[in-house]
Parts: sequence; structure tokens; C-alpha cells
Amino acid sequence: MKYYILENELNNNLINFLKSNKISDYFDSYAWLVNNLQSLSCNYIIIVAEENNNIIAMSIFFIAETDNIDKWHNITDFFVDTDDFKWNLKDINDSFFSKKHSYLYPYAISAIPFGYKSGVIISEHCKNPETIILKIIELSEQYFRNIDLKLIAYLWVKNKDDILINELKEQKYDNFFVGGDNYIKLSNFSDFQDYLKHFKRKKRADIKREINRFLFKNHIDVIEDKTDIINKIDDISKIHKELNKKYQNDFYDNLFKKYLLNLLQETSNPILFVTYNEQKKMIGFNLSFLFKNNLYTKYVGFFENKTFNYFNTCIYEPIKYSLNKNINNIYLGGGSHYAKIQRGCDFYDYYFFIKKINNDIHSEYLNYKKYANQYSQNKINAYKGDVTND
Repeated sequence: MKYYILENELNNNLINFLKSNKISDYFDSYAWLVNNLQSLSCNYIIIVAEENNNIIAMSIFFIAETDNIDKWHNITDFFVDTDDFKWNLKDINDSFFSKKHSYLYPYAISAIPFGYKSGVIISEHCKNPETIILKIIELSEQYFRNIDLKLIAYLWVKNKDDILINELKEQKYDNFFVGGDNYIKLSNFSDFQDYLKHFKRKKRADIKREINRFLFKNHIDVIEDKTDIINKIDDISKIHKELNKKYQNDFYDNLFKKYLLNLLQETSNPILFVTYNEQKKMIGFNLSFLFKNNLYTKYVGFFENKTFNYFNTCIYEPIKYSLNKNINNIYLGGGSHYAKIQRGCDFYDYYFFIKKINNDIHSEYLNYKKYANQYSQNKINAYKGDVTND
């Protein structure tokens, strides 16, 4: 087995690997990953494991030196700049809370850029993933210590990534629960009526009212033609920008139109575009990508001052579409968790794994962990409380 490091580049072997059927997740695919790496405003490295000229595994790390990354990967303020965390801050010093943890820079992040997924990608044909993952972790620590980084963070690790989780725990990484990736296993249902039978009578009646209520005056379009979607790129960008004001995520917003156009042009996978329309004008949308018979919902946008029927556009129509196409699962992302659970979703746990590799920030990191642990406990309480679909 040969290991090597690429700095701000992809070689032909890596490109072929990302385009191959050895990739199991859309967010690891060539179209998604390459487009996002090109959109980064920071340096990145890729640690590659190769055997007989075939890539077996890789891990992407991008380097945060300043506030130059999107907020969902910026661990300097992730744990102290969200509404969830602010619910329980009575016993925490406000001056420290308001100060983002800039002393953590520079640090390395292993994650898929602009996606909620670990940056460790293992071939479906890999025979010894434990050994390879451990070697990647060791090489990354050695590399980042040599360039004087302060932390290494493996973000958006799902609890189904048990081998990666076990190796990170063995290497003394701190772990923090940060939410969940909601999904619906469609093989449980034969059709949409069968899906409705999953719920008790009252909830089933509520869902039927949700479906019918807004469609009396408005309508939903389901679009699969990529050219038709690209022709709506200006409207998509305008709506996305409006919603992004809520999250104050200007970093990503400034890239979005060009980025999305490149993504749509690059992807060879089927695309599902559901639009919610009022008087023939699009006021909301849901954009999803089909990969290996799983549907990944990635972009949702709507005008907040309009009556947008989220559940029809983002849950019920994709379920109908997927059941008709015999799709295995829909991955709906981490937002609106309670509402999704009530409509039949299960979820994978998401964790951040973080390790201090520079003793100069020892006391500061202990203080940072206090915030991270409280945020994590709040999330556990919110996600794993008593939620039913009654």
C-alpha cells in the first residue's frame, strides 16, 4: 500500500476514482466534490491510499487560517453562534460567549466542502479499512504538526461510519454530537398510500390536509430536465439569496449562482427539481440529486413573506416521485428535524471529532470544550427526546 499527499490538486487516478462505481455517496462523487474544491477560498490537501495503481481510500482536509470558510464548517464559532446553543446560556460568561474562538486558527478540517459529510472516502472494495483509516489519521497529524496547525477536526461524521469513529476515539479525539441526517427508507412502503398508513389516524388526516390545503390555489411542478432547471437559475439564485439572509451566510451566498450552474452542468446524475408556485410564479423550490438509487435533497429556498408549503415541496412530492421510481432512500438533511421525524423520517447521528495538536492553546481549548459539550448536550436533548408520529 502506498500513501501520498496532494496539495491543492487532483491527479488522474483520483479523478478516475471519484468517477467510478466504487463511490457510494453523492457528496463523494466527482461532480459534487470537484466543483466544491474549485469553489474553496482556502488551501486543501488530500491524503491518498493507493494499491497497484488503484486508489483505495482518500481524505480531504481544507485549512482554515481566517474566517474564510462557510459557517457550517467553521468550528471557531459553530458551537456559540447558533440559536440552539443560546437556549441554555444563563451560566456562561457573556463576554467570552460573544468572542468567537479565533485563537483556534489555523486548523485543518476533514469534510466534504459545502456538504454535511466526513471527508474520508473509502472504496466499496476496500478489504482492510481499519488499517488504512488509522494510517490516514497518523499521516494527517504528522503533516499538520509540521506546519504548526493547532487543531484537526473531522466534521459531519455519521454514526454509521463506525470504523472511522472507533479509530478517532482510539487516537483521543474529543467527540461532540451536533445533530442528525434525516432520511426515509422507502423500501418500507409500496406506494404513497402505503406510506400514509404508517401513521396513526389523526396524523394521517393532518398530512392529507397539508397536501390539499395549499394546492387549491397554488400548484407544484416536478421538473427533471436539466436544461429546464438551468433556465431557472436566476430565479433559484434570487430565492436562495432571500433565504440565506436568515442564516447570515454571505460567504456561501456570493458563490451560489456560479457554483450551482457549474454543478448542474457537471453532474451526469438525474436531478429532481420541485417548484412551489403562486399565480404561475415560483416562490419556493427543492433541488435533489439521484445517485445509486438514493435521492439527496440539497437545496431548498423560499420567500419568507410568502406562504410556502414546505412539506409538499420538500417531503411529500419527493416521496411520491421516489416511490414511483423505486428509489431506496431519501436523504433530507439536518434541518427541520422535529417536523421530518413526525413525517416518517429516521436519522443518522452527526458528530464532530476534534483534537488539539498544539499545546500552546491548552487552557483555551479546555474553555472551548466547555461550550462544545454544552452545545452537544442541548442537541442530544433536542434530537433524542420523545418524538412520535402520532
